[in-house]
Amino acid sequence: MIRSFFEFVFSFSIITSMSTLSYACYKWDKWNRGFKRGNATSKNFNSAMKWSAIAFISISISFLSSKIVDGSTQNTNTNNQNNKVINNSQNDIRQEPAKIIADKPKDLQKNIENTIPINNTQGKVETYENNDFSNLVFIGAIDNQYKIHMKLTKIADNITGTYYYDIYKKDIKMIGKITNNEFIINEFEPTGKGYIIGIFKGIYRDSTSLSGMWSKPDNSKTLSFFVSSKS
Repeated sequence: MIRSFFEFVFSFSIITSMSTLSYACYKWDKWNRGFKRGNATSKNFNSAMKWSAIAFISISISFLSSKIVDGSTQNTNTNNQNNKVINNSQNDIRQEPAKIIADKPKDLQKNIENTIPINNTQGKVETYENNDFSNLVFIGAIDNQYKIHMKLTKIADNITGTYYYDIYKKDIKMIGKITNNEFIINEFEPTGKGYIIGIFKGIYRDSTSLSGMWSKPDNSKTLSFFVSSKS
């Protein structure tokens, strides 16, 4: 609103300054012709001075208005650039991944959930044959800087559980599979709509640790991770 007002003032002052400058030149030319003929009057001189002053004021207003308009434009551009940088930074920094939503839900969640038995909900850690385990806690970090805690259950080739970032402590659901000692664990956004927001991949050797790479579903960002079992 303010910028529009000064743009109007600038446009009006340009027109006014050009008109008053032209009229001042006309007054000086009239006085000069009278001076050459010897009949110049103080009235003509004063009139030429008056219109020169008006023209100077109009030009000054035009100059100041242009500076204000330019400054407003630069501030707007700077704010837009700052907002763009902030938005890009918020998307890039992986501090709260549950807000990063993939474009489409995946069928993997439903397929895996139908094959995984749910038991041992009391929080007790149990180990099974073939390195199976339940509610085993892992501690580590993504990119060696984002500290995380995982609680996983492994039954045969299926892995389920949750993990959270230490600074937020908000559980993120995890469901995955182990095939030929390679694990793929998907993390899901918290609304229950089945959107995958991240993928953990790596080599599974035993229940003492997990390591590999975390990535966004579209592979636009990839980070290393490592966790080791607490017990």
